[in-house]
Amino acid sequence: PETLEKVKTLKNYIFENNIDIDIEVDGGIKVNNIEQAVEAGIDIAVVGTGLTSSENMVETMKELKKA
Repeated sequence: PETLEKVKTLKNYIFENNIDIDIEVDGGIKVNNIEQAVEAGIDIAVVGTGLTSSENMVETMKELKKA
């Protein structure tokens, strides 16, 4: 939640100042929270353990891409 608030603040700053840059989050991204991260304003999600520790990486990848 704290990180998502930081992303929202950063996204607003980028928009208000017409800056052309992507926001990338590395760490903690999983199927159960990627939608919240996208809604907060991330452009790129780096997913490691959230993918490799899943029982079915192909299905997990599909779910992550939906966000």
